[in-house]
Amino acid sequence: MECCIFAGMKKKQSLTNITSIQILFFIILSVFILNVGSNDTASFSTLTAIFIKGNFDAYQISMAAWGIGGLLLCYLLYNSKLVPRALSVWGIVGYRIFIIGTIFGIFGYNIDAELDAFGRMLEIFLTIWLVIKEFNITPIIPALQTK
Repeated sequence: MECCIFAGMKKKQSLTNITSIQILFFIILSVFILNVGSNDTASFSTLTAIFIKGNFDAYQISMAAWGIGGLLLCYLLYNSKLVPRALSVWGIVGYRIFIIGTIFGIFGYNIDAELDAFGRMLEIFLTIWLVIKEFNITPIIPALQTK
């Protein structure tokens, strides 16, 4: 399961790198068009729209990969009982809603910000919980003693 989380994180990093390369390529292309002195602004506008849409889609796909990683993390937290089960279930539900929002965002429905709120609240609450209460390591100790 940990390998799946790592693979999801690496996929998000790869897509983030692609968007960075797209932006860099667009800057280089813009400088080239300005240096040539082309008066063809229609093709430049088309390329701008393509790059903006590609950047947005790559971001949404990388956020969906982030959501899959978060979903797997919450599943592991649920099975290991390191945090209260209510927080784990909150995360599982929240990251499913987050993934659905990013998929809707790819298809042009701008509801992803509203659907992200559930997951954002979980991340804030889980962070505060872990700072104050820490992990519950009692489920882990019997497993370590049997090895």
